[in-house]
Amino acid sequence: MPSSKISKLDLINKYLYRFFIKTFMPSFLVDFSHLLEDLTENEKSFARKIDQAYQSLQDTSNLIQRLETELDWKLKQVHKLKEEHERYSSLAKVEEDKARALLKQLDISLNKGKVSERFIAFAINILAGLIMFVIGILAGPYVISFFGVT
Repeated sequence: MPSSKISKLDLINKYLYRFFIKTFMPSFLVDFSHLLEDLTENEKSFARKIDQAYQSLQDTSNLIQRLETELDWKLKQVHKLKEEHERYSSLAKVEEDKARALLKQLDISLNKGKVSERFIAFAINILAGLIMFVIGILAGPYVISFFGVT
């Protein structure tokens, strides 16, 4: 009985090779030998392709797992940022309401005395101008004589 390591194609090759040696001419034997070699090589090539496909699938699976892990982490970061944004926007709204009330009160305070303050400032400036004019008229001859200008 052949060992389990010998493949089926090798057994078929062995027995058919013996059969063809006994029954056919050597030219057919060479062609059949080449055909069997091609079949054996195709089986090995097919097994190699299956192994490569399996390895590629494993690599793809690992890549997908890494991408999924990274995507989950980024989604968690986005949720945290969204929560912080909501919290800060609610705080900003509260602060905006307070600031609006404060600015409104300040505007009322400033505009309340604006007209009367303008009249008072106008009167002070006119009075100061008149005082300077009178001082200039009275002190003019003394300043001219002090500097000796004729």
